[in-house]
Amino acid sequence: MKKLVGILIMIALLAGINAGYADPYEKPILFRGVEWGASCAAFENGVFPDGLQFYNAKLLDSWHSVANMLYDGADIRYKGEFGFYYRPLPSSIKKLGLKVAGYPVDDLYLYFTFLPGDDGILVKDTIHSSFIYGYYKIEPNDPEGTYSDLLNKLTSLYGDVDYSTAKSPYISYTYNLWNGADGTMVCLEKEDYPSGSHYIYIKYSFAGADDIIKTAYDAFVFEETRNAASDTSGL
Repeated sequence: MKKLVGILIMIALLAGINAGYADPYEKPILFRGVEWGASCAAFENGVFPDGLQFYNAKLLDSWHSVANMLYDGADIRYKGEFGFYYRPLPSSIKKLGLKVAGYPVDDLYLYFTFLPGDDGILVKDTIHSSFIYGYYKIEPNDPEGTYSDLLNKLTSLYGDVDYSTAKSPYISYTYNLWNGADGTMVCLEKEDYPSGSHYIYIKYSFAGADDIIKTAYDAFVFEETRNAASDTSGL
């Protein structure tokens, strides 16, 4: 009887543990725990180790759909300076020894759009921004071993790969994509060059990024149209 009670208690404990920890694949996939849509202040206030120095925000003049940013998908392209990226100084990355999954990070990019104010015009202030895309770049000494290890680690976290594709017109590209809750995604990409160079990227974004990009683009176009509405100079 005591043995049976012990077994029942153990089953109850295991059930409680399982109930308290949902499958990671069923949760949103985040970039270093930062909520999608957060401003760049979320990164400036301690997400990364103290001493990681960023370049000043660089304006972008060309934007693509999430599919194109993450993997070789159908492209939607927008033109206009309605967003920016942050990139740490390579020297500070090396000095701090920033790593992901045990591997040294060689480069890091964080992409943001500006957000429109109440008047529908973009507020071009980095604090008034929305985080939509981020990725790590790794230059491995053992490309195949590193790629295989990262593939296994991501699979252990997020389940089987949801989408996989490859192409090699000149450079060989391999993509593996996992989906999380709320349209969130992570992609493992490997690039192999004929010269012998190899790079691995771990990219993060979410489906809602396309809507945020479109909102920012529409505000950018609105401002341009409004400013030109009554201007007849040069005609």
